Amino acid sequence: MSNYVKSGIRNSYSSMMNSTFLDPKTGNFKQLNQSPWFLKMKNGRPGYFLKMDDKFQQMPEDCFKATALRSATFNLKDVEGEIEDFFADNLGFMEVKNEATKD
Repeated sequence: MSNYVKSGIRNSYSSMMNSTFLDPKTGNFKQLNQSPWFLKMKNGRPGYFLKMDDKFQQMPEDCFKATALRSATFNLKDVEGEIEDFFADNLGFMEVKNEATKD
């Protein structure tokens, strides 16, 4: 028997093939500043997705934020407005909540 103790809720992150992700029938999406980062509505909730070779991989919000702060390759410094617009268009409000604190 394992001594492993569950210490919280595990978030499940998905991956989608390019053709499925880019199909508007699977949810609205938006590319952020011509980077490999996208926002996508999935099951009524927005998610951050990173474009790989043949699929899009959903990533935690904290991963996106860390990349945006440190990326020397992609200009992600002013994406807050794009994110707020996406939330407003798809959720009806502009507040971007932190998934770690749910605030």
